Amino acid sequence: MAITEAAHKKPNAQKWPSEVVSCYLDEIEKEARQGDKPFLGKILEMQGLGKHVWSYWKRIFAENEDILHRMMMIDSVLEVKVYKMALSGQLDFVIARRTLNCVYKWGKREREEEPEGHPKIVMHKNNL
Repeated sequence: MAITEAAHKKPNAQKWPSEVVSCYLDEIEKEARQGDKPFLGKILEMQGLGKHVWSYWKRIFAENEDILHRMMMIDSVLEVKVYKMALSGQLDFVIARRTLNCVYKWGKREREEEPEGHPKIVMHKNNL
């Protein structure tokens, strides 16, 4: 779904009613789950959108649990896709690491201590 020229002239609040955003999210989620693109920016570009629109939607729909949940799920699907593609060699490790650190804040998470008596879980590509 591409935005018409008339829609571009509308103020943002009128351009992005929840019904329109929901239709976009349907297409974005479909591509995230079924497509071969691991990056949100590319999927948004395919819809004729920029990354700034995603951030804007998160702000204006912060109180809309359905839309916000769908956006968070799309982010999660793409995060896992980057991780799996890096483990399988389909995506350069440096690019994947930078994406996971910068976009998904992997390097910023506080590490929790393993409870005593519990084995440490180690992810390996054979586990996926």
